[in-house]
Amino acid sequence: FRQLVAGDANPWSFLAQNMSDGTLRALGVLVSLFQCFDRSPEPPVPLVGIEEPEATLHPAAAGVLMGALSEASHFTQVLVTTHSPELLDTPDLDPEALLVVDREGRLIAANPAAERLFARALPLGEEHAALARLEICHPDGAPVPPRDLPLVRSALDGETVRETDFALRRPDGSLRALLVNSSPIHNAAGELDGALGVFVDITKHKLAATRLQRQRAILSSINRVFEETITCETEEQLGETCLRVALD
Repeated sequence: FRQLVAGDANPWSFLAQNMSDGTLRALGVLVSLFQCFDRSPEPPVPLVGIEEPEATLHPAAAGVLMGALSEASHFTQVLVTTHSPELLDTPDLDPEALLVVDREGRLIAANPAAERLFARALPLGEEHAALARLEICHPDGAPVPPRDLPLVRSALDGETVRETDFALRRPDGSLRALLVNSSPIHNAAGELDGALGVFVDITKHKLAATRLQRQRAILSSINRVFEETITCETEEQLGETCLRVALD
């Protein structure tokens, strides 16, 4: 390791064995997560798996660790195993919403995360037409007919739907971005017996991606201004160049 010291022209050097186990493990976790961030033009890392990232770390560092895990999950899949109550009790950590329907598309089971996500009474035991009350929409906000919902298509048609974007209109009128997966359930005889749907709220991920795209556009515009204004000989040319970049 090298450490810059104020007033000393030469950085201090020391071996990794002089660092605590917790510091070294934290460094390894952070390096594995930071490799997921924007790597353009390189392809993204598809999956990062970390076993017990809290090991040898002080419990007070759980918030920082959770923040790094959450930030990395905006760019790739992060799979973590943990026994840490500090991590598992994080308010922002919510399991995926699960819905189960029978062979007729009637909702027969839902986990607590689904109740929190949809924020309304679930139509348990009702015909699949009642799923319209969940107000699952296309990303543009247009309602999805109950028969076209992935969960119903899986139950009635045996279709598997993977990583598909939808939206959810909450009771307060706001739209949440959803990533939906659904798979048919077969009985021992191989007959369609229902379906399982997994709903993930990716609103924060979408906002993070939008911010990143906006930042890239700003940096690109700044670089373009620098490149194109070098040859400007008058203030008028400079103004026209800046205006053209801004309009683009």
